[in-house]
Amino acid sequence: MQSVEPFTEIRLLDARFEPVALASNTGSITVDVAPGLYEVGFRGGDGWERQHVIAAPDAGEVTVVQAARSPGRGVTLEAIPAKLPQPHDNATVVVAFTGTTDGLADIPTTPKISATLTGADFDAPVAANLVPGEWRNLRFAVAPGHWRLRLSEPGERQPFELPLAVCPGYRIEIVAPLCSTGEMSIDLERLRVRLLPLDMPSAMDATLTDFEEAALAALGSGRALYGPDIEQLVDNLADDKALNPMLGIFAAHLCDRGQDDDLPFQKRLLDKLADLTGGEAVRHPDVAALRLRFRMRTSQSIEDEPPVPFPPLLAASWGALLDAARVRPELIPVGSLSERIASRLWSSSLWMAWTAAPLEVVAPVQPRSERRSPTTTAPSAEVKVAEEFTTVSEMITAGLAHPELRGWFRDARSSSGTGFEGLEWEDELHITPAEAAVARLLYPVAANEQQQDRLASVATWMKTHERNRRSSAVDLMTMCSALGLPPTTVERAVGSLARKLEAQALDFNIKL
Repeated sequence: MQSVEPFTEIRLLDARFEPVALASNTGSITVDVAPGLYEVGFRGGDGWERQHVIAAPDAGEVTVVQAARSPGRGVTLEAIPAKLPQPHDNATVVVAFTGTTDGLADIPTTPKISATLTGADFDAPVAANLVPGEWRNLRFAVAPGHWRLRLSEPGERQPFELPLAVCPGYRIEIVAPLCSTGEMSIDLERLRVRLLPLDMPSAMDATLTDFEEAALAALGSGRALYGPDIEQLVDNLADDKALNPMLGIFAAHLCDRGQDDDLPFQKRLLDKLADLTGGEAVRHPDVAALRLRFRMRTSQSIEDEPPVPFPPLLAASWGALLDAARVRPELIPVGSLSERIASRLWSSSLWMAWTAAPLEVVAPVQPRSERRSPTTTAPSAEVKVAEEFTTVSEMITAGLAHPELRGWFRDARSSSGTGFEGLEWEDELHITPAEAAVARLLYPVAANEQQQDRLASVATWMKTHERNRRSSAVDLMTMCSALGLPPTTVERAVGSLARKLEAQALDFNIKL
């Protein structure tokens, strides 16, 4: 069985549609089978190409080759434009907006997409564009380290940010295709991020671009790739520093999904990637997440691994970091950027992007919970002890069982849609996305009381299964897994929501 692309997955099914064990699932594979009917599958994009083969008793070797795949949506001229990103002598970050805008870009008064580059901390200075006036090509000269790229569109969509790790000796090139509708809006799924050597002025060649598209298609579909062919390809990519190290990070994820038992190869790859991306001087978050997953998979301790306060770029890396944080929550420190953006993430299968905070956040009004009687003690904004977490979670369930508090919750939840979505926003009139997610899990609140009756059975079930709730729904790690949020985010959301509910309960003379 022979694929035509290096990141194509291969599978073999027998006449009962049971998988046949293969030593690898990429490249070229030879396997001995019993006579019978088989289905060979090749997956390079979203679907499978299927070929049926009869292995006759008296037949020799049967060769099955993948059909040549036509360029997909990701390999169009909009994704790989004729005018590639233009580097600059001093630029370490280049952003290029590509694709058509149906003539909108030619009108001087048309609002354009803007990009700003800011340090990891919210009070960090904004980097200056080296060549202002060219809205399609923005160039920044920043030192190696962690930076936030903020993209603002002229439409109704809120500004969003991407995490960038600038590595010594490389520049980051971001190719941001506009949506095919011709609007001034970025197609996030077709966005591409590359690490190219500073001394290589030209863009990445077409062969490597094909590798990139195939690797991202495999990564976005959750594929696991393994075998000597893919390992040799990845080794070649990692050994050549003139190539894009991001390809090595993509491949490391594909190889580390539980089916590749060549652990020395994976460790060697991670060491190479750490060296290419700046080592301890930069601590690339994606490489750190890969290292955590590898150590957990090989039953090694992660207790001595440093925290990851700056989020990774790849959604797959974020998933690996969350898995590790459920074992050791300190990996995502409280108050770090990784923790603050966890409840504002966009739904992308490839990239980490989140709703951006306002550049200047006005201090929220003082909630009534801080004007209560001195003898009343509110739950802490964070709950660390398991018993305390259970108690505070049950307080939320008890509070939302009251119609008055559900009414306040609906108003607070709806008013949050136009405000800043973040855990730092503690105004009593707002419910953060993390708090809303916690409430959905503990006590679902319908849009109105008429519809709430339909959820009465859920509330009844919660009351009659108290013991089960204690061991599952209010268990911190179970809640983290169900919500897809780090433990520190869930702890803070549970504490802050309970505090807000208790403050409102005092106003309604409700005892929780």
